[in-house]
Amino acid sequence: FKTILKINKKIYNISVSKIYCFKMIKITIKLFAKLKEDIGESKIELMLETPVKISTILDTISNDFGVDLSNRKNYMYAKNLEYCEQSEILEDKDELAIIPPVSGGLS
Repeated sequence: FKTILKINKKIYNISVSKIYCFKMIKITIKLFAKLKEDIGESKIELMLETPVKISTILDTISNDFGVDLSNRKNYMYAKNLEYCEQSEILEDKDELAIIPPVSGGLS
């Protein structure tokens, strides 16, 4: 999985072991289905300076990985295993799951 350190809008791909000189919050993002395929990872860890809304995380993923999440209207989100809205704030050690719509099956 990738670890991304974002400071003052600059992105650094680094090893977690190199982060030791200042307090950052760590947010784990779990990806599934098409989004997982598009990004090429099942999990992303973001190191941020402050708590942030889910909508901001979605913008970060869109910009940093070139994946347009604004067109994925039917996606659902879960913060620490509970469904939530994009306006929810993520804080240190929170986990965000981005859940695509379910389709298929027998009729």
